[in-house]
Amino acid sequence: MKIHLVLLVTLFTQVGFAQSMSRQEINKIVPGSKEKTHGLREFKPVLKGVLYRGGGPGGKKPIGSENLTALCEQGFTDAGYLYPDNWKGNTTESCAKGKIDYRRYGYFGASEAHGFLSRVHELIKNGGKMFVHCWNGWHASGEVAAYALIQFCDFTPQEADAYWQQNRGDKAIISRVKKFQRISGMDISDEDKARVCPARN
Repeated sequence: MKIHLVLLVTLFTQVGFAQSMSRQEINKIVPGSKEKTHGLREFKPVLKGVLYRGGGPGGKKPIGSENLTALCEQGFTDAGYLYPDNWKGNTTESCAKGKIDYRRYGYFGASEAHGFLSRVHELIKNGGKMFVHCWNGWHASGEVAAYALIQFCDFTPQEADAYWQQNRGDKAIISRVKKFQRISGMDISDEDKARVCPARN
C-alpha cells in the first residue's frame, strides 16, 4: 500500500495530473486535483491526456476565472460547461502556458452531445486537453464521458451505462446512455485508441 502511494505521488509530481487509465481507475479522483484547480470537485480522467471530467467548486453556476487559469496552467486548452443555467457566453482565459477556451455544450443524448464529441474528436487528432464539468461532477459530466467512451474507445452501451452508474453520486437514473449510438464520421485510429483509451481488463 505504501509503495502504491509513493508511486502515485511520484507520477503526480512528474506529469501534473496522474494519467494511469485502467478501467478501474477511470472512476477514481485524480490525487491533488482539487488543490491544483482551486476547488474543482470529482476531478477524474476519461481519455488519457485528452478528456477529464468533474464538478465546479460549488453552486449551480459555471466555473470562474481563477479555476480556468488554474486549468490553463495545468495544460488544459479547453473547458466545457454542460448546463444553460447562469451561462454568460463563451470566453477565453490566458495564462503563462497559453490559453483556455471555455464553451457550453449539451448532453441530452447523441444530438445534443454532438458538439462536445466533435470537439473531443478534434483534440484527439490535433492535440489539446479538455475539462468538462457539471455542478457536482456526477450526472451530466458522467453522461458525456460515457458517450465519449462508446464513441472513441469501443465501450458497449452496457459498459458505458455501468460506468455512469458507478459515478452518479446519488439515486438518479437515466436511460440515455444505453440508447447512445456511435456517430459516423467521428472515428479514431487504433493508434489513437491505444494512446487515449482506458485499458480493457
